[in-house]
Amino acid sequence: MSTLQNAIRVEALFSDIDVHAKQFAAESKLTCPVGCGRCCENPDIETTVIDMLPLAVHLKDKGRLDEVAMSLPHTLTDACVFFEKHAGEGGGRCTVYRYRPSICRLFGFAASRDKNQNPILAACKVHKQSQPEVVENAKREVEARRLNPPLFSTYAGRLDDIDPVLANRHYPINVALLLAIEKIALLPS
Repeated sequence: MSTLQNAIRVEALFSDIDVHAKQFAAESKLTCPVGCGRCCENPDIETTVIDMLPLAVHLKDKGRLDEVAMSLPHTLTDACVFFEKHAGEGGGRCTVYRYRPSICRLFGFAASRDKNQNPILAACKVHKQSQPEVVENAKREVEARRLNPPLFSTYAGRLDDIDPVLANRHYPINVALLLAIEKIALLPS
């Protein structure tokens, strides 16, 4: 498949993630505080190149590919360049929300698996602090399999099915974006 076709397939996967995460959020009653963004401030967030293809295509379509590519080398190990911080601690917004990668879509509303393959809720620190009872209830319901959270491994596997080469390695989010931009920049206009 072509890089553009893969980007379209990734966007379709993002839609699936959004539906599943929204359903889980409604059933679990987990919510992010309005305008939180603490997860976006973390410079240790990693993702894959395939996860960043839709954003790179969007940037190319908007004529911003070169501009963003030129700014990235200065911020490769920083928090996501598309997080616009507001005044105060933990406030801000994603300026490319529609094109954010799967980790951003799943964070705080997904589960990993333990050594016995049982789902374990991966609640974020803000959820644990701001709504501890809701988090504990959601954990119990997930462990009892009465709630079906999105699984990080399921969606990682689906990305791998789209392109195992571009999905096989995690990079800091800005590095993954730069690599995706390089892939998209090579495509004919």
